[in-house]
Amino acid sequence: MDIEYSTKLLDILVENCRRIFASGFGIDQAECSMFQVVELLRAETVLKASFLKKVEITFEKTDAYGLDDGSVPRELIELVVHEFQWPEFDALAKKRLLKLFNNNKSLAISDMSMTVQNAYREDWEDKEFYRKYNLSP
Repeated sequence: MDIEYSTKLLDILVENCRRIFASGFGIDQAECSMFQVVELLRAETVLKASFLKKVEITFEKTDAYGLDDGSVPRELIELVVHEFQWPEFDALAKKRLLKLFNNNKSLAISDMSMTVQNAYREDWEDKEFYRKYNLSP
């Protein structure tokens, strides 16, 4: 797929996820769109840098839930972290932790900087919200 075309598609899919969450819907309604992002990132590895840049911009905001225009929803970030395990996410989370909380993890317990780090774990607690992870073999 052409890089310009795939970047445009990534932007649309991320925006679809953001709009679903911003409208008050949950993971059950956004899951399909979220996994479309995952599959696109898997198929078009050149999009990794673009997605990481979007996450970095989202993390620079005080409210990093990703519901405002141009942001990546928190749930989508966590899912991509869990699926790909890219070390860059950890670096971005640590940068946010240092910048906003002076590296004090107790102040950041529910902040994006901590929930992203939890998404690396195989026993990530939010897996229960996704049908894909709960399907019987």
